[in-house]
Amino acid sequence: MNDEKLIRAKLAAVTDEEILAHYRRGNGNPYMPLSTAKELHRLTFRYLHQSLRAEARRQGIPLPEDDPAWQERIRQAQQWVAEHE
Repeated sequence: MNDEKLIRAKLAAVTDEEILAHYRRGNGNPYMPLSTAKELHRLTFRYLHQSLRAEARRQGIPLPEDDPAWQERIRQAQQWVAEHE
């Protein structure tokens, strides 16, 4: 996923002032402290992969787990693990 790497690089290059301005504007709280904004930024960065998957679903882009063959392979792998524990 090249998009994810590009987005991560952009998020990592953001300054504290930009983070604070973004989250103050986005949450409608002009008094939000920098510590809260940085924590929100960290969480966004941490769960970026899930955000991108959710956006792909909204746009109707098929994901691997939507494929019945993929689901069958996962079921078989889980069954094999259960048998060999």
